[in-house]
Amino acid sequence: MHLAIDFKGVGYVWELTGALATAKKDVTGSGSFTTVTKSKSTSTAAASSTSIISHGEISGFATLDVESDITAAGDGGIVITNSLPPVALPRIASASCEASKGHAQLSAHAVASPK
Repeated sequence: MHLAIDFKGVGYVWELTGALATAKKDVTGSGSFTTVTKSKSTSTAAASSTSIISHGEISGFATLDVESDITAAGDGGIVITNSLPPVALPRIASASCEASKGHAQLSAHAVASPK
């Protein structure tokens, strides 16, 4: 699965969860960027689990590339926020998904949240 998102402006914050949080991430362009990946483990007598969240900040003209070989079914999400009025909304530059076996589905949609 490959996804590239273009950003233009300042103050963007992005967060990847689920299967996407473990994907290879790269930010290129001009401006300032940060990328952090954190994992959180929880365990009880009955079960244990680990959740991974990857997030970063982008100010400038940049592209966030996400590349992953997702081998098992699972959910993943990307949330993009901006605390300032955006110069331009982030735009999906490219998205592709190739199934190695079985079914694969890639859906991308933007949801505007009120400020």
